[in-house]
Amino acid sequence: MKKIIYLIIIMFSCDSLEDSFGVGESQENFKYYDFLDYGWAYVFNNESDLAFDYLNQALSTSSIEYYNNTLVAMGWAKTYQANLILNSDQCIDNTQDCTDLVDEERNKAKCFFYRAVLDDGQSLFGKTSTQILEDCSSTTFEAFDNIDIINHSFDESVSYYSQACEVNQQGEVEFDSCFENYILDLKVGYLYLKYLSYAQSIVGSSENDEVQEIIQLFVQFLQQNPNYDIMEDKSNYGVDFSFDYRNIASIVSLLYLNSGNYIDACNYAESYLVDCVLDCESGDVLELIDCLETPID
Repeated sequence: MKKIIYLIIIMFSCDSLEDSFGVGESQENFKYYDFLDYGWAYVFNNESDLAFDYLNQALSTSSIEYYNNTLVAMGWAKTYQANLILNSDQCIDNTQDCTDLVDEERNKAKCFFYRAVLDDGQSLFGKTSTQILEDCSSTTFEAFDNIDIINHSFDESVSYYSQACEVNQQGEVEFDSCFENYILDLKVGYLYLKYLSYAQSIVGSSENDEVQEIIQLFVQFLQQNPNYDIMEDKSNYGVDFSFDYRNIASIVSLLYLNSGNYIDACNYAESYLVDCVLDCESGDVLELIDCLETPID
């Protein structure tokens, strides 16, 4: 009997960026966080080329000491690309056709996330995303896989961003958003890469121990960050992007479901997805799937 595998795709809903930012924005006076703002916006809008155009310009801004949050945005752009490929018709119809493409984007994301872990500081100034990728190798990917991202300490860069985002004596912050919580986005990106690897490998395979490890990592993150919302430290784009703790809870529930554990899958969804009305004692898998597939506002 062929195993049924349920996958989840990152979904962002948005209006056009012209409606969000306005037409005719001049880049002449852009500062670091302005370029980062636009870069994230185009990541959310699934326009990778434009996202990297702005993120590369952020790396060329000399008024900042650490570029970690730009690297996280680059990693998310590649994670999102890997996710889209894995959920494309090409992959669904024939997983072998897209394995290399998914792995290529996942490895690029690993490269950016790994550099975001390091306190490289000014060594990144003036580099482009292409040059950063050229510096990556199998050793980089292995080093990233061996880092305990969930419990990793980021003392220097965290201190820098925290100070940069403090309110001054006039009660003002220089920037609308300083992206000081980039570490949480890095951790979620790290977890999602693990999920993508699992989702890619498990199709047509039997259950293995890896799923339990991934579940525990996601659960640990939500226990530490029960209200996670990727938009919490982003600028107000004037649009409805959605990726928060409820999306992560949906992933956990799906992982439980794929491992054959309906009760834990249903109970976990019931705990976090309060808009769903579930009867976990009924064993109704289709009801649970319908809950998980309901768009999150």
